Amino acid sequence: MAYAKIYNGFEELQSGNNSPLTSGDQKTGVIAEYYAKCYLESKIEVTAEYAKPGSPYDLYYATKSGKINKIQVKGVSAYSKSRTIAPLHLGKTDGNPPLDELYLIDLDSDFLPIAFYVNTYDQIISKVEDPNRKKIAGSKMKDLVNGTTNGSSFYDFSENKISELKKAINYQIMKNSHLETLILKLNEIEEQVDNLEQDELEEKVSELEEEVRENLEYCQEKDSCRFNELLKRIDTFKKENEFFDPEAELDIMFPNRHDPDFDEDSMSYDSVFGGD
Repeated sequence: MAYAKIYNGFEELQSGNNSPLTSGDQKTGVIAEYYAKCYLESKIEVTAEYAKPGSPYDLYYATKSGKINKIQVKGVSAYSKSRTIAPLHLGKTDGNPPLDELYLIDLDSDFLPIAFYVNTYDQIISKVEDPNRKKIAGSKMKDLVNGTTNGSSFYDFSENKISELKKAINYQIMKNSHLETLILKLNEIEEQVDNLEQDELEEKVSELEEEVRENLEYCQEKDSCRFNELLKRIDTFKKENEFFDPEAELDIMFPNRHDPDFDEDSMSYDSVFGGD
């Protein structure tokens, strides 16, 4: 019964709007793919996308040159006594390999990562004796905790990049958490709008807008769109609630101020109200 509740809860999380998780019944794999996506987007600074179901890879992203890099992800948790890695398909299609890199992720009993290994397709193929081999099945993940296996020789387990992966995951969590906090602040202001004096309302929105702009200034380029979307919401809210707009007031007072030959000195206090 407890397992069914957990499973159903996970399914709801996967199907939610803007869920960070991909679909799929193999929950260990779904979690591992999310961690891999965090690594790609934080460490390599690209926008990674989940592949369509049935693809020979799990994630992909475009490089600056336009090349599509394909990532296959294999996860093994502490609950797997055999430490068996899911089969890896090697066969090329029209001369193209099914993946560019393989990410091997070892998860503890809380499904948190404890090991992360990156292997390229060429590295793996170089260890396959039969050039016609179509897949690797029955291979083992290295066991760091109990030492039951050093892992299958097809894969390179010599460099554990777990610290890089953890930093990437923490960055994504912090970024998403902060953005959600800013969105909640705007939602709260929208709910309180009828109970706030105009001056207080404008002050709250101004402070929020400044905070969003500060985050926009320091965020990675690929994350800027979500902060810009929030700024658009704020701008719409300001127009709907008739906020004072100094630029709009100047446009009314000086309708030709954007003309190339406009004399900006004419906007001075003395020019408008007269000198002493």
